[in-house]
Amino acid sequence: MGYQKGGGAEADLVERVEEALLEDEQVLSQWIEVTREEGIIYLRGRAPNARAREAATRAAARVPGVHAVVNELEIHP
Repeated sequence: MGYQKGGGAEADLVERVEEALLEDEQVLSQWIEVTREEGIIYLRGRAPNARAREAATRAAARVPGVHAVVNELEIHP
């Protein structure tokens, strides 16, 4: 999963997003890196299809404390 500089609440938020991705059966999270930059969650890596890509966005957005998600996942079937 992702690497997060710093600690405390920021690292906790990244961990919670990673957990949400793991729990969503539509998301293949082993190919996703989660980072937080200036309060925004970034999803980087790859997804097998558009459905999994969008599921990752929804899963991350549902985490309390997430204000915005930038999905930079590339589709690689």
